[in-house]
Amino acid sequence: NMADVRPIVGISMGDPFGNGPEISVKSLADKTLYDRCKPLIVGDKSSMEYALAVARKVSGIDLKLNIVKEPAEGKFGIDLKYRWFSNIMVVCELVYLKEELL
Repeated sequence: NMADVRPIVGISMGDPFGNGPEISVKSLADKTLYDRCKPLIVGDKSSMEYALAVARKVSGIDLKLNIVKEPAEGKFGIDLKYRWFSNIMVVCELVYLKEELL
């Protein structure tokens, strides 16, 4: 059994009223990103839901939202043995993050 050594990388969703959430969605739709890390968007759930809806309508990007309270709860989209990609975007709302993780 091969251990998953990819680091969890926290990514700020950016300005909720700007284009940050949409850029985050487009970035996480790139399957090659998951070869290098386990991306975790830190931000507001409702802003990310809206960005997902826009991306789905405009670009055909179909990611699902997985809200977690701890980074370790995330399902990070790739199985190292079978090399599959799942369409789950992990979001951790800032209110849930423990101070020592910041």
